[in-house]
Amino acid sequence: MAEIIWLSMDEVCNLTGEVKETVRRKCKRGEYSCTYDKKGKYKNYLINLDSLPEAAKNRYNGIKINVQHSKFYKESPAWAKKQAKKYVELIEKTTGMKHKEIVEFLQDWNSKHPDKKSSYSALCKARIKYEQFGEDALLSKKGFKEEYRVKPEYYEYYKKLYMSTNAPSAIDCWVQTLNYAKQKDKIKTANFPCEKTFDRLLKKEYSTEEIKRARQYHAKVIAKDYSNIKANEYWIIESCQLKFPLKRGKRCFYPWLTVVKDVKTEKWLGWFIYFEPVNSGHIIQAVYYAFIEYGKPQKIFIRNMQFDSYISQTGKIKKAEINCNKSNLTPILIYTGARYSFEIPTNINTASIAYDLREFIPPEPNTNLFDCKNLLDYHIQAIVNQRIHRNQLFNGKSPNELWQKSYVQQELPDKKYLIGMCLRSKNPLKYGRNGIYDSVTDRTYTGDWMPLCTSKSMYLRRDIYSEDEGFLYDGEDQRGLGSAYILPSVPALWRTAEDREKLRQAFAWKKKALKLTKSFLDGLEKIPFEEQCENYKVAYHKEIPEPNPKILRLVRDPIIEGAIRKVKEQEEAKEIQAKVYAQMLADIEANEKDEN
Repeated sequence: MAEIIWLSMDEVCNLTGEVKETVRRKCKRGEYSCTYDKKGKYKNYLINLDSLPEAAKNRYNGIKINVQHSKFYKESPAWAKKQAKKYVELIEKTTGMKHKEIVEFLQDWNSKHPDKKSSYSALCKARIKYEQFGEDALLSKKGFKEEYRVKPEYYEYYKKLYMSTNAPSAIDCWVQTLNYAKQKDKIKTANFPCEKTFDRLLKKEYSTEEIKRARQYHAKVIAKDYSNIKANEYWIIESCQLKFPLKRGKRCFYPWLTVVKDVKTEKWLGWFIYFEPVNSGHIIQAVYYAFIEYGKPQKIFIRNMQFDSYISQTGKIKKAEINCNKSNLTPILIYTGARYSFEIPTNINTASIAYDLREFIPPEPNTNLFDCKNLLDYHIQAIVNQRIHRNQLFNGKSPNELWQKSYVQQELPDKKYLIGMCLRSKNPLKYGRNGIYDSVTDRTYTGDWMPLCTSKSMYLRRDIYSEDEGFLYDGEDQRGLGSAYILPSVPALWRTAEDREKLRQAFAWKKKALKLTKSFLDGLEKIPFEEQCENYKVAYHKEIPEPNPKILRLVRDPIIEGAIRKVKEQEEAKEIQAKVYAQMLADIEANEKDEN
């Protein structure tokens, strides 16, 4: 038995020319035989060499394409060789290019060479043929009659491959048929008809609708007969990521939506939109909305499947799946008394969330989560649940009309006892100046007992889309501490009677908190103020010794002394000048008196 050769994803990418994401998807679909080990977020696949295409295996084994022309190629007419030469030239020029580069190259090539035009898909098919069978597979087959070129045996083999569920593409079926013919009859590649010949024969025998039905019959909707169940008896939970971004702080995110539907009427009973990928908390929150509005069902079906796309913050498309922890779903059993299952019966075919929201107009990217929730609520209640269906089950009725026809009113539970089903804060919180601040809702939750728990770390459970009370749990042992209500913000200056009432309630809350603090301190004996002052005086009193400096040496600076001496000389000169000037004035006045 030959030894199995396992190749890494990088080696497979080099052999096939595919990117890592393409290789990863083929491994998930089962096209490549593989195994994997998970390190962190992604799976590191190891692919079996035998499951790769023949061209990749030949490349790995060092087998090169036989470029020598066969006898049939040499005897072929020039117009048949012209097509082969055209594709060989394009294959050589586009070797190593990516998809975008090839498309740009072909646009420029087609404008410069009108007689050698080619499309991207035609070039890809020609590359597959060339790598598998050489230039003989690229010869033009025009002018040959199909009845004499295609054996019924080959056509039946091609038809069995193509007319089946999850069948490969036409070019892949043609390659497998050619390999079958070469193994059985040792037919030459140049003598074998192209894939278009098989495709034309197939379309002559079957219509387009028949071919589509044969290849996709598993996607057909099973006929529904829900006459044996009632409304609100079975729920189904689905989740998806919406295709438009919303703003959160300074960044934009693509939100996730979890929906609870009624199986019979397809009525949306509860929904929850949030930024983070779907987890058990989102599912329980959506069930909470449906439970408080319509009562409990008998069974809940939860879709735990891979989504079609996951758009990250950078806009890249990735694969994602719901990771539901069954232990975290236990509150559903406790509060609702309903059974839950991750297996969906084959006769349940509900419309997808994307199909129901096909008429929803996406909001602007600057819209926040809460404004989007209001728009979504209106759309669901006014359009989704009111949309008229023409099928046999609805018979011209909307989900709301069909719901009212068979729904039996139940005794609804009290929301206060279901607070454990609401979303929990991601990180533990601590008591601030006025209470617990929730950054998601931008609200402050407080309670009369909370000022005595200022040093505790606590988790908050609350309904982020309502102003109902929340509940706090100890951050260490998860035990319940008590309920908390929202502390409303008050205006700095009241202008209306409503603002004045809010301000009065805020002062009343503050006085109540102060009163509770004083009642807590009533048992403590107060120390008189005079005694406190004496304590401070004794604590800070120090005897300051009298200064007794000793002059060790007088520091003399000649420059400074010279400057001082110069200033003094200038002052003395000014005094002498003033005296002389005064004497001269006195002499002048005396002389004038003598002359008179």
